[in-house]
Amino acid sequence: MNDPGESALRIEYENSFWDAYRHQLGTILFLWPIQALILLALVPAAIQVVPTHGIIVAAISVIVFGVIFLIFQAILAVFVTAIMTNRSVLTRHVIELEDEGLREETAFNRSVFYWDGIHKVVDRWGMVSIYVAPGLAHLIPHRAFESADGRLSFVQEVRRRIDAAKLVNPA
Repeated sequence: MNDPGESALRIEYENSFWDAYRHQLGTILFLWPIQALILLALVPAAIQVVPTHGIIVAAISVIVFGVIFLIFQAILAVFVTAIMTNRSVLTRHVIELEDEGLREETAFNRSVFYWDGIHKVVDRWGMVSIYVAPGLAHLIPHRAFESADGRLSFVQEVRRRIDAAKLVNPA
């Protein structure tokens, strides 16, 4: 958490296992094409049930199996988070927005990601995720910001810098 006098361009925080889990689960569930394909895969089985048990039972079966699969994904996300999360994630982080790029520092590393190389910033699932590559993000929990307005200003500033860098160096 920032001290009251510090700049909004510097964020200090520490991630918990549940922050990493929430991000992992959100990433899985946000892949809606995969979720839709899973539900579509249940349709043939439901069609088989219609002649003997009716359309209501078939629809309820699809919903029940869909919910069971979502629960399975939530449990799987716990294991994936446990396997992929290490102490370099669950430590104190300092993120600074500098002219040249996004600086991230922990007890284990000090990195600068140039603005034109940053993929995107996303604010959802209780996290601000700054993707430095597809599938690789810095996770900043909402509690790291002093207010919702502070968080929104931070996200807007990151987006502004990413967009400005892309104007200078179009891919």
